[in-house]
Amino acid sequence: MRRKATKGKIITQKEFEILRNIFADQDTDESGVVDFQEFLRAFEVYPGGHNGPASILRRDTAACVFSQMDANNDGVMTFRELLMAYYPRCDAEYVDRIMSMYEPKTDAERKLETVLTSEQEEELEYVMGKFDMNQDGVVDLSEMQAYCGGMGIGDDTLGEWFCQYDADNSGTLDTHEFKELFRVEWA
Repeated sequence: MRRKATKGKIITQKEFEILRNIFADQDTDESGVVDFQEFLRAFEVYPGGHNGPASILRRDTAACVFSQMDANNDGVMTFRELLMAYYPRCDAEYVDRIMSMYEPKTDAERKLETVLTSEQEEELEYVMGKFDMNQDGVVDLSEMQAYCGGMGIGDDTLGEWFCQYDADNSGTLDTHEFKELFRVEWA
């Protein structure tokens, strides 16, 4: 039985990483996109000099290639557009799936993805009881500072966290807000 050819229909992780590195090399200003001038510089690595017919040919060729790769014609090429151009047999949904699978996640993205198990939620309710020194069912900043003072977490950090997770601006953290702080900051 003959195996069906898949060339150009799948993007391997190795190919993805190679193209990611090429894209990063072209994105000299580290803006996350490649403009025409950055793209043109990639053509300058080939022989032919910067003056005369060879450089004009390179510029015209680069302009044509760039316009084909810049699918939405906004004057910049994204990494997604690069992948779509290199793999024209792959549809946008597939490319998006590959990007989410192979693109390294930032610490912030990993934190947002963390989901607490029911066991962790129960443990945090217990921990909140320890923080809630006056047993009023919520934790205020002074209770948090008193409890975390010996842990090496500075008052500035605690104050920032407190402001960030006090979603209803009540001056206290309820059970949901308390769990959210722990889920994102300490998970």
